[in-house]
Amino acid sequence: MSFKKSIVQNIQKEAKLCHCPSIVETKIGDLLCVWYEGTYETSPDTVIKGSFRRRNDSKWHSQRVVLRVPGVPLGNPVLFREESNLYLIFSLLLRESWEGSLLCMAKSMDEGETWLEPTMFFPRLGSMAKTRPIKLKSGRILVPFYNESELCPYVMIVDDINRCLGAPFVAETMARGKVMQPAVVELERERLLMLCRSNRGTLWKSMSYNGGMSWSICKPTNLLNPYSAVDLIKVRSGELLLAFNNSSTDRYSLSIALSEDEGMTWTYLRDIVRDTEGEFSYPSIIQDARGSIQLVYTENRYKINHVTYGLDWIKEKPLDTSILTD
Repeated sequence: MSFKKSIVQNIQKEAKLCHCPSIVETKIGDLLCVWYEGTYETSPDTVIKGSFRRRNDSKWHSQRVVLRVPGVPLGNPVLFREESNLYLIFSLLLRESWEGSLLCMAKSMDEGETWLEPTMFFPRLGSMAKTRPIKLKSGRILVPFYNESELCPYVMIVDDINRCLGAPFVAETMARGKVMQPAVVELERERLLMLCRSNRGTLWKSMSYNGGMSWSICKPTNLLNPYSAVDLIKVRSGELLLAFNNSSTDRYSLSIALSEDEGMTWTYLRDIVRDTEGEFSYPSIIQDARGSIQLVYTENRYKINHVTYGLDWIKEKPLDTSILTD
């Protein structure tokens, strides 16, 4: 499958920004993308917006406000599916600062067309999400999130996504002040891999060997990171896909890497976009029902872009030397 690009949202000529997209596929094959949009980050007029790209259509339509709390900033929406419903975890800010964030959740029973009234997801101040929850082979749900004040990752492990209050949250990775925005995938033998954004120039890594109940000390990897969000998924063939800024200093490019050995090495690397005058950040990726990869990201804080490609496109150009994670 060839590489295809489309625009979800473009407010280039408006005095506001849009950022932090998240994407999900509906049961009938439509794509739904959400993001936050407002005058500036944490501004009181910031809302969660969304748009659909209908199955077999090349354009995004039906742009609408998904969530609004008058006078209260919203941020970092994360879409995911659990059983027959869609869910949206997002930040509700008690003040104009990410450190004033509380995690809330909304539920849709009609594939994102409408949403029920939000409920509290996790009441600890400073809590934020970026990457979607994953369902473990055990049937439990692991929710990655982080604390903006402490600058550290956490995960919550729940049996029922509708009853999260009081569920255990863990992930003491000994990395306070260094990393946040964890992205997690499940490997074989109850092992979990966590990759985190860091302020040290590379992605940092932690492992769990007991289904997420405890985690190893977080340590730097050889994967570059300019203190920017990443996304990480496991495709149905078992390979891992990582979307990240392949630089220690800037967000001029956005790349996709593929690992065939559960994240030990990365054999393929391709640029989604590269422009020394731009900023490309906050990727969100899924594999759809037909096997294609769907990716959305922010461009210069005024545009949300969408690209579609297949695993064959990524594998067209293997690296001469694989990137070792450790």
